[in-house]
Amino acid sequence: MILKPYITFDQYLVSKNDYTIGEAVQLLIRQLGLEEKIYERQLRSQWASLFGPAFAKYTETISLRNKKLYLRVNSAPLRQEIWFNRSQLIARIHEAIAPGIVEEVVLF
Repeated sequence: MILKPYITFDQYLVSKNDYTIGEAVQLLIRQLGLEEKIYERQLRSQWASLFGPAFAKYTETISLRNKKLYLRVNSAPLRQEIWFNRSQLIARIHEAIAPGIVEEVVLF
């Protein structure tokens, strides 16, 4: 059994790896690769409020992978409208959720 050396409370506070609880949680989320999943969950929960109930009604699937937003839309006119306005869609997501999470929109 290997024992860790005894460290006093003062030595612990002076260490170079001091984090607040919020910083530690963010670091853990990044290290576990959960950051994109959290953004995807936020996007799904805010989808109707961001784009309206009619838009949400015809959107079947919302997925976020490698900074690409995958959408399955069951209305051809809505799909075309999304395609032509995808830069505005991305800008609205960046304002509401976090900047830089979506770089491309893929419709299927």
